[in-house]
Amino acid sequence: MYYYHKSLCKKIEKEKIKSWFIFLAFSTLLLSCESTEESNLHKPLIYLNHVYLTIDSTTYSYVGISEFLQKEFALIQTKTIQADSNESWTGTYIFGKNTYIEFFNSGKEENQGLFGIGFGVEVIGGIDSLYQSITDSGKEHIEKGVRHLRTETGEIPWFYFLNSIKEDSGSLLSTWVMEYDVEYMKYKYPDIDPEKISITRELYNHKSYENNLLLKDIIEIELALKEFDHNKLKEELKLYGHQIEQEGEMIIVNGPDIKIILRAKLENKSGICRIKFSLTDKKYEQQTVLFGNKSKLILNTDRTAEWHFSI
Repeated sequence: MYYYHKSLCKKIEKEKIKSWFIFLAFSTLLLSCESTEESNLHKPLIYLNHVYLTIDSTTYSYVGISEFLQKEFALIQTKTIQADSNESWTGTYIFGKNTYIEFFNSGKEENQGLFGIGFGVEVIGGIDSLYQSITDSGKEHIEKGVRHLRTETGEIPWFYFLNSIKEDSGSLLSTWVMEYDVEYMKYKYPDIDPEKISITRELYNHKSYENNLLLKDIIEIELALKEFDHNKLKEELKLYGHQIEQEGEMIIVNGPDIKIILRAKLENKSGICRIKFSLTDKKYEQQTVLFGNKSKLILNTDRTAEWHFSI
């Protein structure tokens, strides 16, 4: 009886110790999950906002006068933007529902071949949260600021931005994350109830998007990059929480609503080679539209289109 009781006590004690270790392990895992969730709260979803390309004068001219683009594909606007620090630029814009393309004429640009990818957040304070998350991870050389727009009544805040400070003077690629200012959106849409104003990409594009035409949104970008730009972009996309996979010599990056393909590293070329779009329900015929001999737009049968560029 005593032996049985003693054995039982030892068994109970062992079970208590075992349960305690299980509890500690579970608590550690739970805290880890909470920590991860808390960390994720500081990193908002980062979407594609727009891309810009500096293309040769001939291609730029063809894009601007294309009847197919204007009547079938999307709303096209050529306009001049007046920003802070007395900066201004003129470009041709093609708008989708949430994303858009900005073309510049290389004949009027000091640095030919420049291109960029702008990402965006759609929550107020998202840039601050992202900055905190990235700097907490140990990343340095990050710049945060606000861009202003010059209007007929003066300068107003336009968007907040976050970008890496360029460390290679030969880099042609610019990347940044932006967050539209809510007061700017109220200025842009004075007829909308201020309580219903958002800072989404969709609302920003609303005035310039034609849903009765073909273009819906950018869904894929393929780039050829020199080694510095290749490594920089890959690291940034990883920090943004996008999923990165290696497929042979290519890097495939999947983010919210966007796929980015990085070709094998190059020594002397950088640029956007291809942009893929989703299309609306508007009827169309499969065809290829040429813009000179350096660019073509292919309409596929699966309600997608692909715009190719020579670099």
